[in-house]
Amino acid sequence: MYYSFELDNESKELCTIVTQYGKYQYQRMAMGLKPAPDVAQYYIEKTLHGLKEQGVEVYINNVGLFSNSYEEHMQLIKTVVDRLQEAGFKINPLQCEW
Repeated sequence: MYYSFELDNESKELCTIVTQYGKYQYQRMAMGLKPAPDVAQYYIEKTLHGLKEQGVEVYINNVGLFSNSYEEHMQLIKTVVDRLQEAGFKINPLQCEW
């Protein structure tokens, strides 16, 4: 999930690794950066804003859906997937539990 976020130029400079072979800059947010979980949580909550009352719980890259009926659940899945895709997030079906 962290690789979904492109770094701005200042952050790229701060995330430069210098070796004997040259300088290497991260272009996207890497795991292990101190603010990474906070940034990820902020954007996922912003993307799924207003869905908590419908049964959506979010913790960084974990999204739980809770519904009272099959029909409600299928609609909620569609809503969440649509919002995530519109925001540019990618969903790996192999990491989903249904």
